[in-house]
Amino acid sequence: MYGYTTRPRVSTEPGVYVQDLYVAPGARGRGLGCELIRAVRERAAEQGASYVKLTVYDRNPAALAFYHGIGFESCEDELPLVLREPAQ
Repeated sequence: MYGYTTRPRVSTEPGVYVQDLYVAPGARGRGLGCELIRAVRERAAEQGASYVKLTVYDRNPAALAFYHGIGFESCEDELPLVLREPAQ
C-alpha cells in the first residue's frame, strides 16, 4: 500500500493532487483504498482544498471503476501531456 499527496502547482482554486495511490494486489478488497482516499479527503479539507484530483490510465478499468464508484468524475477541462524525448 502506497499513497502520496501534494498540492497542484497551477490552479485557480486550492486543491490536492494525488500523485500515486497503490494497494498491493494481495491487500485489495479490504477497504484500504477507501481508507486512503478518506485520509486524503480529510487532509484536503484541513488544507482548505476545494477538490481532490488524480490521474488514472484508461487501460486500468478496475481503478476507473473504483474511483468513479467513490465519487470521482472525469475532468474535461484538462489534457494530459507527456514529453517522451526531453534530451533533444
